[in-house]
Amino acid sequence: MPVWKAIFQMLGVFGEFEWAMIRERVQMSLARARANGKTLDRPQTEKRTRKRQSRRLLLSG
Repeated sequence: MPVWKAIFQMLGVFGEFEWAMIRERVQMSLARARANGKTLDRPQTEKRTRKRQSRRLLLSG
């Protein structure tokens, strides 16, 4: 039925619009955080820290 097709297309349009709005808000928030000097990296785990220390010790001799 053409009516249902139009309804589903409109829902798709609204969904895409909402997705774009959310993406824009996230990008603005990330830019603001970077401007304020916040680090956006993943927090380091103890395992990564130990791995880095081990590599440093091996390379130093």
